[in-house]
Amino acid sequence: QVESGLRTVVFATHDFNLAARFATHALLLDGAGGATAGPAPELLEPVRLSRIFGFPLLRLQTPEGSGFAPRW
Repeated sequence: QVESGLRTVVFATHDFNLAARFATHALLLDGAGGATAGPAPELLEPVRLSRIFGFPLLRLQTPEGSGFAPRW
């Protein structure tokens, strides 16, 4: 029996802004066989994502929400 209002959706994406906006939990694969899982707000942070994707990122904060962008 399924409780009303309780849903699970699993999706795979390279778009970390999309994941940060909608995901409650994340599984990050680093491309070298490593993986990290946990709450999305703890995992989706600039230092970790910069290391995994191989280029520097920063977090942008706007009134509509936050997101990540390359740090040039």
